[in-house]
Amino acid sequence: PGDLILGTWKLDNIKYERPISDEVKPMIEAHIQTLRETFRVEYKPDSSYHAHSFKDVHGKWELSVDGKKLRHFPNDNESELYEVIKLSKDSLHLR
Repeated sequence: PGDLILGTWKLDNIKYERPISDEVKPMIEAHIQTLRETFRVEYKPDSSYHAHSFKDVHGKWELSVDGKKLRHFPNDNESELYEVIKLSKDSLHLR
């Protein structure tokens, strides 16, 4: 599965985990639209990544052997763990 993740990905959609109030929904939708237009993440063969949206983030990435967990290491002191819902040549779904 490691080769499938290589390349540049853009944001297509965000699914809410909990209900959003009608008062803040327009602001959140506008923010998501901005992310759709600007967010990109590139996974490189040397296990580095570059994410770009409001700021640039460079770090390392690691995909579990079974392809179900993706970990980002934006710096030496922290990591971010994502569940891989779907990974194919043209689709990457994370939670």
